[in-house]
Amino acid sequence: LNYAGMMGWHLSDDREKFSLGEMMENFKLEDISLGGPVFDLDKLLWLNGRYLREDFTTDELLNRLVEWGLNREHFGKILEICKGRMTCLSDWGELTGQFFSGRVPITKDELLLKDMDEAQTSEILQIILWELEKLKSFSKDNIYLLFKELSEKLEIKLKYLTQPLYIAISGKAVSTPLFDTMEILGSDISRTRIRYAIEELGDISKKKLKLLEKKYSSLFGES
Repeated sequence: LNYAGMMGWHLSDDREKFSLGEMMENFKLEDISLGGPVFDLDKLLWLNGRYLREDFTTDELLNRLVEWGLNREHFGKILEICKGRMTCLSDWGELTGQFFSGRVPITKDELLLKDMDEAQTSEILQIILWELEKLKSFSKDNIYLLFKELSEKLEIKLKYLTQPLYIAISGKAVSTPLFDTMEILGSDISRTRIRYAIEELGDISKKKLKLLEKKYSSLFGES
């Protein structure tokens, strides 16, 4: 709410961190900027960091972390797919980093589909993204069936089709089972990471996107 309040408006003293009460007390129509607001993710993260550092005690922040992803239920799901790869407890960090990160490290070369260039790989990832958006239940079984259908319609072997997804989702070519990982991460995070991968490869131009939409409709029907 603090960040939303900063988009197109500011306090007279230019403070960037303020409460709802302070915003209501100081709000004046003449302070609204007439220019269109620009969403700045880095600024949002900076502001969020200030709240974490300045407004939470260590115990309060620990409780938030437990609620967010360190609870027993969430840990149990991750452990179930990781324990077969563990040789000692210290393996946990390397095996599970993708479950507690915003963005995972990726490079263009790692993302490329077999025998395809950056543009072709971007288009395939975009089609995958469109299909994932149609899933009503984001379970590993449904994700598997979706990829199986994609493999058949795109005429790409499943093992090759999933290769760039391992990189996009986990940041590693060899990682925890892809469909289980996507289910645990959830639809929003999984799709966001695929969008990041498309950005890394180079966004699809509007003209090419229109052509791709026609190809997609002919293969899968309207979304």
